[in-house]
Amino acid sequence: MLELICNILLSVFLKPYDKIYGTLNTQLTQTFQTKGLPKYITANLITYVRTTLIIPTILLLSRNYVVVPILLLLTNDILDSVDGIVARYWLQKLDQDEICFVLDSDSTTTKTRKRHFGEYLDAVLDKIYLVPLWICLISLNQSSMLSMFVLWPLIMIETTSGFVRTVQYYTKVGVSASNDLMASAAMSSTSSINSSRNISTIKQMLEIFGSAFLMVPLTYYIGILILMLSWPLAIESVRRKLEKKVIYVTCDASPLTEQYLLFLQQAKSLGSTLIVGIESKSKDGTDYEQRRREVLCLFYVDACIDAAPTLKDIDVDWMSKSGIDKIVCSRNDSKEMKKTMLTSNDVLIL
Repeated sequence: MLELICNILLSVFLKPYDKIYGTLNTQLTQTFQTKGLPKYITANLITYVRTTLIIPTILLLSRNYVVVPILLLLTNDILDSVDGIVARYWLQKLDQDEICFVLDSDSTTTKTRKRHFGEYLDAVLDKIYLVPLWICLISLNQSSMLSMFVLWPLIMIETTSGFVRTVQYYTKVGVSASNDLMASAAMSSTSSINSSRNISTIKQMLEIFGSAFLMVPLTYYIGILILMLSWPLAIESVRRKLEKKVIYVTCDASPLTEQYLLFLQQAKSLGSTLIVGIESKSKDGTDYEQRRREVLCLFYVDACIDAAPTLKDIDVDWMSKSGIDKIVCSRNDSKEMKKTMLTSNDVLIL
């Protein structure tokens, strides 16, 4: 039911949003490429600046000003789109490691966190702007039970979302898989329109405009209605962050090479739990216990399956009994799997 409501909301709001944002993206990208940008104008700087707008917004609201706070709120939303455009501009000009100050001496996990810091910062500061704004609106409308009924659930949901995102950011290991593989992983569990990014985008748009309408007495009830429409999207966004996904890979060689360790880290990035199957017979004749000990020493491996079946013997029934959501294998190893498995959404090729 929740997913159905989200699909309906996205089908209504996503197309006009994409049209407006696409126009803004095209115009600003052309402007930046023509005139350039100073090096100190970064996506993170814009994110910090737009978040500080919450201070004058709350101060003016507390003095019963409405027009300027609404303009500041909409400015924050526009700058939220601009920082993404600026980030892509610098990615085209510079190497990602140069932008994020990634060092050769950094561990793989540290490099990953540096590269994804901007994305994490943008999402968390969005909530740092909206949550205090909603608390302010509740205090200004103490006699209205309706505003409390609508805003307190959003405050709790967004606070939970920010907490979960922070925990995931600081506990995530490994490196991201390729964009194509990440897209296929998202597509396998839901439709393209109902992707997590689209849900977060439309949720934030409804929260921004709902809050703006809520500030004006004449449009108060319109704001209430828009904010209530954001409820299912907010709940679905948190649910997906908390959703557990078990990833399975096999190990049939020893010692573990750097290439295979990278493969394991990329597989872990596709889910929340990584299980490694230790096949009884290895390709290189290495000892079973040796392979098992090496794999269990890796902190991003959550569990092992002893005497695991070979890839050619794995089917949907075995996955269901083992509690596995997705199987990840290399392109070479995928040749050993059944065609029915390869054509399903249960196998991801890395």
